[in-house]
Amino acid sequence: MKRSRYTTKMLIISALLMVTQPVLANPLELTLEDSVNLALKNSHGVKMAAADKEKALWEVEESKGNKGFSLTYTNTNMRSTEPPTYVASLAAVSPYNYFSHKLTLAVPLYSGGKLENAVEAQKLGSKVANLSFQTSKQDIKLEATTDFYQVLATRNMVNVTQQSVDALTNHQRNVERQFEVGVVAKADVLRTKVQVANVEDNLIKAQNNYEMAVYRLNHVMGLPLRGELKLKAELKYDKYPLTMDDSINYALKHRLEVDQVKTNLAIAETQMKIAKGEKRPTVNLVGTNVWNNIEYPGTDYSHWTAALIAEWNILDSGVGSAKIEKAKYALIKAREQVKEIGDNITLEASQAYLSLKEAEKRIETSKVAVEEAQTNFTVALKRYNSGIGINLDVIDAELALNTAKTNNIQALYDYNVSRARLDKAIGVSVE
Repeated sequence: MKRSRYTTKMLIISALLMVTQPVLANPLELTLEDSVNLALKNSHGVKMAAADKEKALWEVEESKGNKGFSLTYTNTNMRSTEPPTYVASLAAVSPYNYFSHKLTLAVPLYSGGKLENAVEAQKLGSKVANLSFQTSKQDIKLEATTDFYQVLATRNMVNVTQQSVDALTNHQRNVERQFEVGVVAKADVLRTKVQVANVEDNLIKAQNNYEMAVYRLNHVMGLPLRGELKLKAELKYDKYPLTMDDSINYALKHRLEVDQVKTNLAIAETQMKIAKGEKRPTVNLVGTNVWNNIEYPGTDYSHWTAALIAEWNILDSGVGSAKIEKAKYALIKAREQVKEIGDNITLEASQAYLSLKEAEKRIETSKVAVEEAQTNFTVALKRYNSGIGINLDVIDAELALNTAKTNNIQALYDYNVSRARLDKAIGVSVE
């Protein structure tokens, strides 16, 4: 009976534990496109650039509003020892109450070009903000792509290092069996154990590098750092479709920075017009209507005024001239940036293309090296097992094989990352 109760109790506890234990989520399966889309969706930098773009649009509306009419209402409730001008007799008891309501309509008729050019400058600024938004998306795409390939590369390094551990562990067992029957010396066993320990240490480092790569990719995608990922991709080689000249020509036509510097030049030219407008007169039409009285609500007396007001700052102690000079040098700088951007883009695209071609060549050579190193390791292992080879040959051959595989992984990683950087360098659209 006691045993039955104990069994029942343990079953209940087990059931409760199964209910209360959190269900482990399956690893998130992602393609490269999925990773980039998540990064674009969750990036703080992209969201800030989007906010700047929207802000620039409203700045355009604000500058447009400055060109239009304004209607202002002013309410005054005052007590004063000075009588209002419309009080018939000064014999009234001081202090006086004063209530008024005033409507003022102002219409700018001529601003010396300041208001009109301010609208144009804001429109150009909005264009720059939109270009910056697109550039930030390209930046985050490159970052996500690089981190994606880093996960693939470190995953492959874990696999390669695990293969080394397995191969040397099997070799160690064989060496120990031969030592037990007196075929090999103790030194072979010790040397093999040391090498197994070394590759096991490398495996720990490779696993840590993989986890850190996953953390970085999760971070750029806006996901929990320790979330498990299953990337549906492999490091591979796809030939780039453009030549260097094609890449440079494409970059000069499509890089957003070209439009940015040209727009900045247009802004500088507009700012020069605004600065010159500071030295010109302004003309405004102003109309007012006032209701006032010494008793609340202050609407018994009413009068209106219409005025055409012209202002011209004849002497400003050089402020206007200084603004023009400041705008002039900003314009000079903007012109030099337009001249410089082509050279910078050409250099950046050329460097990215050369890095791509370098990695492409390393892929082929490292692939051949892997095949030769694999053959060499197989031969060294057979020779040792046949008693005509030495242990050092096997260990050296395995080390060479591991190095060749590592170089191949690095070359594939460098190629794919260089390809992503080249896409950005020539201005390939995120979409």
